Amino acid sequence: MKTGKFQQGMTIYGVAFILLLIGFLVFTILKLFPVYMENFTIRSSVESLQNDSAKEYMGAMDIRNALMKRFSMNNVSQVSHEDISVIREGQNYYVNVDYEVRVPFIKNISLVVSFTNHAEVTAR
Repeated sequence: MKTGKFQQGMTIYGVAFILLLIGFLVFTILKLFPVYMENFTIRSSVESLQNDSAKEYMGAMDIRNALMKRFSMNNVSQVSHEDISVIREGQNYYVNVDYEVRVPFIKNISLVVSFTNHAEVTAR
């Protein structure tokens, strides 16, 4: 006996695999989203330091303190004083915020994300 139609479609294992893959991607995105949002805040703070042309900073420590004050107001917890470098060259200060964040992922597996933000500030 010959049938005219063959079965088509995914098996339950195929559907389960696709759902598992989608769930894994959503879980990863939810773990990394707060880290990238905090970096957006850090980047905007560094850029506002650069765009604040009305204020002229006295020295590297003054720039570092102004930046840490902005981080404190925005509840930034991933950056410390050691992550901020300020170098003077001529009439400009070059500010680098270079830091790394480790996010616990599954059991003893962590995700590591590195960020670098920089600005150029006019010296007094």
